[in-house]
Amino acid sequence: MDLATELGKCTLFRQMPAASLAKLAAIAEARQLAVGTEVLHEDKPVTAIYAVVLGTVRVLKREQRGKVEEIARLGTGSYLGELEFAAGDATSAASVETAEPTTLLVLAYDRLRALCDADKDLAAVLYQSLARGLARRLANTNLDAAHYRSIAVHKT
Repeated sequence: MDLATELGKCTLFRQMPAASLAKLAAIAEARQLAVGTEVLHEDKPVTAIYAVVLGTVRVLKREQRGKVEEIARLGTGSYLGELEFAAGDATSAASVETAEPTTLLVLAYDRLRALCDADKDLAAVLYQSLARGLARRLANTNLDAAHYRSIAVHKT
């Protein structure tokens, strides 16, 4: 598997020039996971950004009464662990597990931060991409919140 090519297919890294993708690939580790494998656990430390090369993961959140709800599915080309990286808070907001056999590329935070410190151009493109992705997710969350609020209002 050509890690640089696979990273370039991930929405987080699509804007990266080939030289930057090669640098990221040098610090990436490929992992092949079976169905049901936990990738992240809610309220536990996160140590990497994960790019989904092939497969699907389920994002799970524990509600106040303790029931675990699936809040999203992320497939090939998606990524996770970016929120904690960007925020500097390495605690997972949700649990993530594989929904099918899945291949991930793992970019450890410490190695990624060292690369960004050494290559400011790569860092600038990466942080711009992170900002775009987080803004897109926030916009979708706002749409979801408005939708569910309208449902709640109509039930009363």
